[in-house]
Amino acid sequence: MPPVIFISTPEELSSMLATLEDLPVSPPSLYIDLEGAKLSRNGTIALLTLYVLPKKTVYLIDIYTLGARAFSTPTTAATASATAPLATTSDTVDLTADAGKPATTLKLILETPEIPKVFFDVRNDSDALFSHYAISLAGIHDIQLMELATTTRGSREYLLGLSKAIDYNSSRLNITPKQMQVCRTIKETGLNLFAPERGGRYAVFEERPLRQAIKDYCVQDVVHMPGLWKLYGSRMTEGGFWWAMAAEGSASRVEESHQIRYRPDGEHKRYGCWSPAQIKEARRRWNAGQRSNLCG
Repeated sequence: MPPVIFISTPEELSSMLATLEDLPVSPPSLYIDLEGAKLSRNGTIALLTLYVLPKKTVYLIDIYTLGARAFSTPTTAATASATAPLATTSDTVDLTADAGKPATTLKLILETPEIPKVFFDVRNDSDALFSHYAISLAGIHDIQLMELATTTRGSREYLLGLSKAIDYNSSRLNITPKQMQVCRTIKETGLNLFAPERGGRYAVFEERPLRQAIKDYCVQDVVHMPGLWKLYGSRMTEGGFWWAMAAEGSASRVEESHQIRYRPDGEHKRYGCWSPAQIKEARRRWNAGQRSNLCG
C-alpha cells in the first residue's frame, strides 16, 4: 500500500493543494473515488480518496468533517508563491495561484477541463458532488467506459465493475495471486462493515477516528486505477475513434447525473451506453470527419 495521509482540517488541505502543482497530465496524475451513505443526491459524501500517481501517495479527504470547506479552502498564497515553478510545459498543468488568477481549490481542480481526473463509473460521484456542493466535474476519464470501448469480453451489453476489472486483469497488472487474495479480503471486510445487506452500516464512513479497515477499503479502490487506465488506454489510439467515444461518454455521464430525472440506483446501471446501432452511426459520422457529438 502507498502512504496514506488523512486530511481533516483546512490547514492540512491547503498544504496538500500546494503539492498539486505542475503535475503531468499524460498519463493523468489524479485518481479519485468517493464514499458515503448511499452516495448520490439522496445520500451523503463522507470521504474523497485522491491518489496522486507521481507522488505515489493517497490522500483521504474528510468531507464529513470539512463539509463545503473541503472544496472552497484555497492554497495559501504564501505556500503557493514559495513553491511555484518558473514555467510549465505542454505536458503539465500549473495549479499555482498567480496574480489575477483564482486561488487553487479542490473545486477548481475538479472543474478544470485541462486537468484530467480519473474515476471508475463517475455517475453517482458526479451526482453527489453536483447535488450537495454544486461541483460540475470536467476533464473526466471514466475507466469503466474505457474498458467498455476496448472490451475483449465479446459484447458491450453489460458494464464491468471495478473488482472484476482488477480480477480479470490481475496478471496484466502484475498482481500476484497472494496480493489478489489480500485485495479480496480487504474488499470483503469493508463490505461487511458498511453494506446494509450484509449487516453493515454506512455510518462507519463517518466514524472518527476512521477504522483501519475502511481506510484500506478506500485505498484499495484507487491504487489499481492507474494500471487499468494504462491497460485500456494502450488498446486505443489517443485522439482516435474509441478514445473520442470514451471521452464523450464520460462527459455525457456527468451531464446525465445533473438531470432531475437521473436515477442513482437500478437495473439500468448494469448496461453499456452504446448499442450496436449507435456504434455504427458513430463510426459513420467519424469516417465522415465528425469529431464530436458522435452519439448525439
